[in-house]
Amino acid sequence: MKVQGLTGNKVRATWRTAAQRLEDARRDKHLIEVCVPGSFTAQPLDRVELTLPAMGVEGVFTVQTAESVCGDAGVSCTLTLRE
Repeated sequence: MKVQGLTGNKVRATWRTAAQRLEDARRDKHLIEVCVPGSFTAQPLDRVELTLPAMGVEGVFTVQTAESVCGDAGVSCTLTLRE
């Protein structure tokens, strides 16, 4: 399977083996996307502690992406987190 990857600011194509694709899928099962009001300065690979008792989520997660936006509802930040 050919997928796009980044090296610095250059897009490059990489080949993934079946084992690598299965490992990617396994890791992606443990992604959490959280939208919080206000701006939140997080960078990929930062570690954040998240506790959502009503959903049974608690732990320290690694930031995969962080996107702050300013819209009609004000400023918010969407974080994609991985266990």
